[in-house]
Amino acid sequence: MATNAGETNNFQLNSGKRSRVQLHADIVIGGSGAVTSAGGDDPAITAANGGAGIYTFTFPKAPTGRVLGVTLNSPAGTVKTAWVTAFSPTAGTGTINVGNGGGTLTNPATSDVIYLTLELETRAD
Repeated sequence: MATNAGETNNFQLNSGKRSRVQLHADIVIGGSGAVTSAGGDDPAITAANGGAGIYTFTFPKAPTGRVLGVTLNSPAGTVKTAWVTAFSPTAGTGTINVGNGGGTLTNPATSDVIYLTLELETRAD
C-alpha cells in the first residue's frame, strides 16, 4: 500500500501493448544463384542460397510476425514464382522457394531481385 497520495510502492506498470514493425529486403542475386546483397530498408535481414531455388533468410527474433509479401523482378523471365515455405518469428528464420513457370525450383538469373516484406510485433513496454 502506498504511504502517500500518488505513490505506487514499486509497482511495475506494463501496458501489454505490442508495436508492429515492417522490414523490407531487396535480395539481389549474383552468379550461380548466390546472394550478392540483402539490402533494402533493413540491414538486419540476411539471405543465402540454400540450394537450387531455395533461399534462407534471417531477421530479428520477435514474439509474433507474418510475411506481408514476397515478389520477384526477373527481367529475363528465368523465374516466375516465389513462395515462403517456412517462417518462424521466434527463431528469426525463414525459407523462400523460387521456381520457373512449371513449378521447378530454379535459381534466379544474375541481377534478379527477390523483394521480401515482413511485419514483426514486439512488446511496446
